[in-house]
Amino acid sequence: METNQAAPKSPGLSGADSQFLQSSLLMMANAQGERPTGPPGLSATPTLSALVQALKRRWMLALTVALVASVGTVFGVFQLLPPKYNVQMRVRVARQAGVEESNHFIFTANMEAMVKSPLVLNAALNEKTKDGRDIKDLELVRSKGMGVIEWMEKALKTDFKLGPEVLRVTLAADQPEEAAELLNAVARAFLHEYAEMERAKKQQRLVELRARKEIVEADLSSLRKLWESQMKTLDVKDREAMQVTQQQWLNKLGAAEASRRINEEEYIKADNEIVVASARLKSLDKHEVPDDVLYEEYLKDPTIQGYIKAIGDLEDAIARMYREYNEPFATQKAVPLKHAKIEVTDLKAAREKQIRPAITLRWRTAVRKILETQISVAEEKREGFLRRRESFVKETLELERKVKESGPGGKARPRIIQETEDKIELAKKALEQTSAKISEVDLEVPGSRIQLLERAAVPLDRDRSQQTKIAGAGGLGIFVVALFGVAFLEFRSRKIGEADEVASGLGLKVLGTVPAMPVRPKKAGQSNSAGEQLWHNQLQESMDAIRTVLLHQARTEALHVIMIASANSGEGKTTLATQLAASLARAWKRTLVIDGDLRHPGAHLLFDVPQEPGLAEVLRGEVEPGDAVRATPFSRLWVLPAGNGDAHAIQAMAQDNLRTLFEQFKQQYDFIIIDAPPVLPVTDALLLGQHVDGILFTVLREVSRAPAIHAAQQKLEPLGVPTLGAVVLGTEPEFTDQNYRFAVNSFAKQ
Repeated sequence: METNQAAPKSPGLSGADSQFLQSSLLMMANAQGERPTGPPGLSATPTLSALVQALKRRWMLALTVALVASVGTVFGVFQLLPPKYNVQMRVRVARQAGVEESNHFIFTANMEAMVKSPLVLNAALNEKTKDGRDIKDLELVRSKGMGVIEWMEKALKTDFKLGPEVLRVTLAADQPEEAAELLNAVARAFLHEYAEMERAKKQQRLVELRARKEIVEADLSSLRKLWESQMKTLDVKDREAMQVTQQQWLNKLGAAEASRRINEEEYIKADNEIVVASARLKSLDKHEVPDDVLYEEYLKDPTIQGYIKAIGDLEDAIARMYREYNEPFATQKAVPLKHAKIEVTDLKAAREKQIRPAITLRWRTAVRKILETQISVAEEKREGFLRRRESFVKETLELERKVKESGPGGKARPRIIQETEDKIELAKKALEQTSAKISEVDLEVPGSRIQLLERAAVPLDRDRSQQTKIAGAGGLGIFVVALFGVAFLEFRSRKIGEADEVASGLGLKVLGTVPAMPVRPKKAGQSNSAGEQLWHNQLQESMDAIRTVLLHQARTEALHVIMIASANSGEGKTTLATQLAASLARAWKRTLVIDGDLRHPGAHLLFDVPQEPGLAEVLRGEVEPGDAVRATPFSRLWVLPAGNGDAHAIQAMAQDNLRTLFEQFKQQYDFIIIDAPPVLPVTDALLLGQHVDGILFTVLREVSRAPAIHAAQQKLEPLGVPTLGAVVLGTEPEFTDQNYRFAVNSFAKQ
């Protein structure tokens, strides 16, 4: 091993001067914040492939978090959303013959909306339970307060899953008996409102048909008058006699047809009266007293009259308080009066509830008598109209025959008269069709398309299917969200996953890559298995490729002192420094490795040399440089360990004797490789970087972070030292050809 002369000692700087120099270097490094934008690798948006790569790095943590979150979600759903009783009813929504599928779909959608409409829900709240209680007095309803309608709109679920004509309405609740009562009340209100809607449509249809009938009758009358005029003006044999005779029969025919139509209309009217009155009589017990009748009956009650008078007097007294006093005294004095008004109002409501059953009974009895009388009278009328119908039919047929016989016999009628008669026949057919349509519509039963298939019954057990679905969907969703949440957080750390990310994302030239090691060797050149030997061979090939690039660059530039730097510790800078130095030595270059990490030295362990004396002792002036440099087991390779570093040694790095030391080493060695401390945690790398010819960054795959690497670049940039590029460690080998390898000994010992 070659010895080195002792470096001359330069006058030492004081502690204050050293701290000032370190502060200046930090200010220079932080001045880079003026740049408007950073490299694209710091602001790239996450992609699916990037998230998957991040997930691979943290798969154990992500899986643990996802499982815990998923199990917690499922447990929370079962605890916070207990299963409810699922009460349901079924209504048949019949398809109308000849109606297209799209129209039927619109109709069913309208029925679903109608079930949950405020009109139906308000009517349902005014219904009664089977034991006579008001629906609105149910605990299930009262607990919702003023928002009961909004709650019912959301709680009622409708679907046609059982069939295209079966509307299922479900209500989930904790009180199955009350839910069944409420749902049955909704069914009754829905059927009633639909029947009322159909009845209104029916009446509108009848009005339109009757108006059309009047138009057809008017047209028929006009045609008959035209025919009579034509018969008078045309020269027909025995015209005068024919006209007199035929006119007589026509008049009789018109009168008979009019009587027949009137009789038919009266018959239909009587029949409809019977149908409607019978239906009302059958459902009378389900109908409540109209509000106007109730109000009139309430006003007849002396007790309620007294309550109404008392409420009016209290309202006048309250108004007088607000006129005589200002706020807040008026409100304070009106409080007792308002309480009294509330009490009287409650008494009035209680009295109304007390006498309502008697009023309902009287009203139903009176209506029943009226309906029975209407049915009896209508039946008598219908029997009379039915008897007269046959005689009218016979009379009309006979008169039509007489009219035909009274025309000009043996001769063909004139064309103009024949055309008019044809029009009369068409008008008569249209009149018959319209009358038949009126009868058909009049006999339709409102609400025939909607039928209650199944009333709501009390279920025997709670429905856990909804809870299971929510728990399953929630657990799966949280599992996926947690997985990719951890992946996103890992992505936000911007760890380097591929060598291309260094070049494209950070704009840093990649000089080479180093394959991932199966087990990190404890000493340089040591290999205790075939796997380690294979990795070591691949490592040598990678290092030789990097060495070739550096040697080529050294031919044109003054490149003797190279600092191996990393943003943080544990990113492979010591491995790269020692292996690169070994590769340079294999190229017959005298190489010195300097362990510049005085705080956490490690090079001496790889080369199996004593830690002391080393760089720290040289900086403190305790030993000569030549005494601190150690020979290694490999030819043309020496190492200067870190030594026993302390504050004095670190402060001495800011003095000029470090430059003198490097200049002395340049005279003795072809290349000096400095294993520098991490750039971001401490300023030691800045102090060393002032005296080097180039900086080579180490990037450890799946460990090094892009923001940290960029920050380290920015921190070293003010030194003006060129950045040679970066070496990515821990990559997959680019080739695995087992046959194309050389069994290379690590080094030839001296």
